[in-house]
Amino acid sequence: NTNRGTRLLNLAYQSPNPATTTAILSAITDSYLQFTAETHRSHSQEILEILTHQKTDLEKQLMENDEQELKLQLAAGVILSEHDRTSNFEKRLSALEEELLKAQTARIRAAGLYRQVCAASDAKGSPDPFMLRLAGALGQQVVSEKMGVRSDNLRFYETTVEESLIKDEVELKRLGAIYGPDHPQVKALKERIERNRAHLKNPDAGHADAADKSGAQLTDLVRKMAAQELQEAQAIEQDLTQKIANEKAEAGNQNAKHLQLRALEAKGERLKTFYDILLQRIKELDMGENLAQIQVTVVGPPALAKKPVAPKVPMILLLSFLGGLGGGVGLSLLLDRLDNKFRSPEDIQQVLEAPLVGNVPAFETSLPCAPAMIMLQAPNAPEAEAFRTIRTWLLFRQDIRMFSVSSPLQGDGKSTIISNLAGAIAQIGKRTLLIDADLRRPSVHSAWSTEPSRGLAYLLLTGDCTPEAITQEIRPSPLPNLQVLPCGPIPANPGELLEKPELVSLLQWARTHYDYVLVDSPPLIPVADGRTIARLVDGLILVVRVQNDTREVSYRAKTYISAAGGTLLGVVGNCVDHWAHYGYYKYGKYGYGEKVEDTAPEEPDQQGEVSDAA
Repeated sequence: NTNRGTRLLNLAYQSPNPATTTAILSAITDSYLQFTAETHRSHSQEILEILTHQKTDLEKQLMENDEQELKLQLAAGVILSEHDRTSNFEKRLSALEEELLKAQTARIRAAGLYRQVCAASDAKGSPDPFMLRLAGALGQQVVSEKMGVRSDNLRFYETTVEESLIKDEVELKRLGAIYGPDHPQVKALKERIERNRAHLKNPDAGHADAADKSGAQLTDLVRKMAAQELQEAQAIEQDLTQKIANEKAEAGNQNAKHLQLRALEAKGERLKTFYDILLQRIKELDMGENLAQIQVTVVGPPALAKKPVAPKVPMILLLSFLGGLGGGVGLSLLLDRLDNKFRSPEDIQQVLEAPLVGNVPAFETSLPCAPAMIMLQAPNAPEAEAFRTIRTWLLFRQDIRMFSVSSPLQGDGKSTIISNLAGAIAQIGKRTLLIDADLRRPSVHSAWSTEPSRGLAYLLLTGDCTPEAITQEIRPSPLPNLQVLPCGPIPANPGELLEKPELVSLLQWARTHYDYVLVDSPPLIPVADGRTIARLVDGLILVVRVQNDTREVSYRAKTYISAAGGTLLGVVGNCVDHWAHYGYYKYGKYGYGEKVEDTAPEEPDQQGEVSDAA
């Protein structure tokens, strides 16, 4: 490595053998000195040769570019600068366009005059008055402007009159010798000669005298003069138009050559710039050859370190500790993120924002009865205490007389819990009705060994929910205060049956005839039947199986209850062996009552049970 701000190179080498380090560093130093001497001795000369070769090639390219530029200038006839060439072209084009505008104006004037003359000659009657009015009112100059005839054309007309006068005089002599002076032709010829002479003496008066000529002769003369003027104007306009087109075409050709010329000029500028840079670099290298070569000096010989540099035990231990700690924390956070199950009763309350009314442990396989019959056949079992706790919570809620029990998913144990809870309430003397409203997978009738008969499905299907029909479908149970309304045969449309108003009438009748009405409803997530029942009762108790239902599933079930208009009364945790305890006492250590012999238990009196519940 190098020391900043200095020209020192620090060399270091690590090896288990101390003698090896010094030998290797010495060899590296010698090799570096040799490499520096050989490299810097020939490096400048090699660069100079390369630059000189490039300079020669560049000079050749400059000469070729100058020759091409000169040839293109000669071919294009370029003498002036680009700005001057553009200015001259614009001036020539502008002058031609002005001349063209004047020629077009003259052509339009001549065409108009020609149309007027043609219209006057084609009109019925003699056009002489029209011509004479122009001649008498405007004179020679004005007539020429109105008719589009220039002064040289008037002179041509006068010359024609003179020639006609000479011919008439010759003809007069010939006819006079033949016919005599009194012949009509001789007299007419004399009159025409007099008129022509008078016109030549007074041109303005000649216009008035011209009226005496025949209309056809005057009209033909004026028409020819107008046609000649129009042809001359058209020829001038066509000539100017062709010149402008030729000028633009020439400008296009010149522009193409000028573009090529500008490209060559730009290329020449780039080559000259590069050439100047090469000359400057060659000059610097020539000056550098006279300077001293790069000098490399060894400051000190290789020396061993006073202490070993590796391994650094404290640093390794510190990094290992920090790495292990960070890895453990990260792994724990990852596992916590991936674990979606409930871990404690407080976790259920925090996620669902509802009271935890009881925890039901997992039932042991050694129980002498089915799990749904614990309160009937094993009331002294430790598991029965969980249902008594839920019953106590219900007794304190005076506003709850009709509620349903449901769960997020199938198999969470809702039917087992509602059967035992109904038995626990009936044991304290409360008239209780257990309704099996799970029309898809009913199980209450099998738990209480009642005949399914026709049941709730039949009542809703027939629409006969009169008190007599309801009483006829209700079945007794082994407990005196508990009656069961089974589901009956599974219908084809359970969701539609639970939406019928007859179910409301049935529940109202049950509310007036029983102290507590418990409704076993289907799971909330798979079907909507449980949500329908939730809005018809006082509230719903949600059973959460901690090893089966995740936080997301349970929270979704709660949102379904709220969306349906129901009320979540509380949550019952099912299969909570790993944290199933209340306060400081576990069910296994603090049971309900003393262990009795295997005899039929006496039915406790109502007073004692109510006191225990309180």
